[in-house]
Amino acid sequence: MIEVRKVNKTYITGEEKLHVLKDVSFEVHEGEFVGIMGESGSGKSTLMNIIGFMDNKYEGEYLFDGKLTKNENDDKLSHIRNRAVGFVFQNFNLIDNYTVRENVELPLLYAGLTPRKTKKIVLEALESVGIPEKIDKYPTQLSGGQKQRVAIARAIVHNPKFILADEPTGALDSATSREIMEIFKKLNIENKTTVVMVTHDRSLASYCSKVLFMVDGNLEERFDL
Repeated sequence: MIEVRKVNKTYITGEEKLHVLKDVSFEVHEGEFVGIMGESGSGKSTLMNIIGFMDNKYEGEYLFDGKLTKNENDDKLSHIRNRAVGFVFQNFNLIDNYTVRENVELPLLYAGLTPRKTKKIVLEALESVGIPEKIDKYPTQLSGGQKQRVAIARAIVHNPKFILADEPTGALDSATSREIMEIFKKLNIENKTTVVMVTHDRSLASYCSKVLFMVDGNLEERFDL
């Protein structure tokens, strides 16, 4: 599904050049649970932006479903991103003055569905993460773990090709983190959902089928679990 070939990324600030990705190559196959791990500044977030079609200013190649993406314009990349990727962020990125239902249905509305047609789909997504009873609540009425469950429901509601999770347990305590990771694992095993998770927390490696370690812009290690 995802093939990254010798990708390099350099930021230029004034006379300074920062080489943040250095000949990075790897593959993600459909149905895998891949962890991209590394400390802050290792390049994993930059790599996430490329995988998520948010940055096409790099050297090398990124193929998605066998097609090169680098030369696509912003509108085309936006279309691919909205159709193919479900995003989950550390700080949830929910809209506080929207109900849970309204937050989760956003990808469906972007895809052209009317609100009248989204309720059943939203409810099924919330059931899959264990909080259908929260459909009419607001984010401010939810715990951190419940907010992340809503974010996961929003990520899967439009049946994306893969979920891209950025430090999904970073704002949660250890017990809640385990609950969230179990949801990802269940989606991966039972629904065959492809998951790419970016994190600094190596304790989460046991949930992954493949782990890639980023160190100073290099893909230093990789192994299947």
